[in-house]
Amino acid sequence: MQTPSFSLSDDTRHFLAYVPWRTILDWRREEVRAGRLHKGSQLKPYAYATRIKKGYEYLRKGDIIWIFTIPYYGEYGSFPSLNTMLVVEDSVDREEEAGKRYKIPEYFNAEGEQQQWRYAFIGDQGYSRYFPINNCLELLRLLLSEKAARNLDSAKQRGYGYLGMVFQHARKLSAEQGKRFYEFQQNIRKQKTLFISYRHGEEPEIVDELLKGLLRAKVNCWQDLNRIPRGIADDAGEEPEAFFKEELLAAVEECDGLLALESEAYWKSFWTGLEYGAGKALKKVKPGFRLIEAGLASLASAEARRKLIEEASQAIAPMLQMKRQPSSDGVR
Repeated sequence: MQTPSFSLSDDTRHFLAYVPWRTILDWRREEVRAGRLHKGSQLKPYAYATRIKKGYEYLRKGDIIWIFTIPYYGEYGSFPSLNTMLVVEDSVDREEEAGKRYKIPEYFNAEGEQQQWRYAFIGDQGYSRYFPINNCLELLRLLLSEKAARNLDSAKQRGYGYLGMVFQHARKLSAEQGKRFYEFQQNIRKQKTLFISYRHGEEPEIVDELLKGLLRAKVNCWQDLNRIPRGIADDAGEEPEAFFKEELLAAVEECDGLLALESEAYWKSFWTGLEYGAGKALKKVKPGFRLIEAGLASLASAEARRKLIEEASQAIAPMLQMKRQPSSDGVR
């Protein structure tokens, strides 16, 4: 089921929030515990909680909370990624409106400074959405002061954690800034998503460089650490393997291509074999689906990785051009 279109109005207000990667994974675990599995239309953002009163006073129904995070592949941090567009349906002040019966994620109530909250925003299930891992660095750069931009450039070799510090306090966005975020997410939806099929623990530096290169080339990446974090199947009930299998197959089917990073261990794993088999089957029945194969050992050099990234982006690009047509889903 397709997510309904959402259009901005002149009255739409915008709020930007940074959420640490570990909390994004907590969100997913909470969804699984609540029985909200990978069922297409069911998988929607449904709450954001904060201790900041100005957001609660500022936003109202129909406004947007833009949430970004900095994904990690093991110990390797990727580009900042726009994770969520939460269109506000309602809001809750825990102290003043305790009588309202909303299903607020349990971890919001956990002890610890990072998880304390007073105000929560409930997402409109029709319009709110998650995004695959993408690269929103330049979008955020536009919001930085000159000094912060210089500090970011000088710290880039250590990753993008600096942006988490700069944006650790949620902030209001101007109408023009909000429009940029809206247009950015529209482009995410037009771009195609590549499922990354690989064995965990094998050549993590190579996998990390590939992911970053694909994101630079504007190819969005579906990675299991993003939506199926390790250990999450333990929260899925009595049949964790069946849950994991269903999640993976649904994810491959929702993508527009699969990149198989093959090795001897890759072919010995049931899970990567399942992903590859699903990709091979989809290539036959899903128009435009791409199956790209590469030996992981052959990607040790930067030049080999560059060629693979170019191959993958060119395989995806023709599909992008097919979709670049006038749409009724524009800003108004």
